[in-house]
Amino acid sequence: MSCSSSAQGAVAGAEASAAAVRPRRPVVTAFVRREDGKLLVVKRSEKVSSYRHQWGGVSGGVEGSESLLHRALTEIVEETGLTPQQLQLVAFGRPLPVDDPGRRRFLVHPFLFQLTDEAAAVILNWENEAYDWVTPSALAQLHHVPLLPETLRRLLLPPYMQMHVQYITTDRQHGASELSAYYVTGLVTDKGFVSRFVVAQMIKQRARDYQQAFGLEVVGGPAAV
Repeated sequence: MSCSSSAQGAVAGAEASAAAVRPRRPVVTAFVRREDGKLLVVKRSEKVSSYRHQWGGVSGGVEGSESLLHRALTEIVEETGLTPQQLQLVAFGRPLPVDDPGRRRFLVHPFLFQLTDEAAAVILNWENEAYDWVTPSALAQLHHVPLLPETLRRLLLPPYMQMHVQYITTDRQHGASELSAYYVTGLVTDKGFVSRFVVAQMIKQRARDYQQAFGLEVVGGPAAV
């Protein structure tokens, strides 16, 4: 079939507009970390419908109204054979919009788990053909699914925040109000001026994130989480 350049342009414009309004499919991407800091990555098999033979975290689409955490754990169990009893949730990151040349539109919800049983064996199902343990810095060198390093970065704290989090998690002398003030002071000191309005908005957004990730009913704002 042939068509004029103007028609081709019109079709391309219509497709781009349609892609822009097409709802994003929510998916989870879970990283499992060993004690040595290396991350589990899996290589997608020939049998899956997308990103064949590309490396990624353990991923899957969210179904219905299930919580994101439930979906992340379900995918880990199905794809790696690891069980929830062998894992500890470390962090989940802000959702990452992903658009690729195939016009797939995803909203990726990142999770990071710590492997608590170093003797646990990874047993792959049909969705993946190989697995490996790699350092976070080596992730970008792999032939990977779109925005995989960016997805991981949403889970790892920048160096300037690690000191503050270490202090907050080990402090046993100060109350919640004092530690909250310390956290905000850390933001102001290391990242420039952060207004109380901005901090409040950050807290409210994280409350909504927790609500979706864990299936919580947030009543009365962030304090209820």
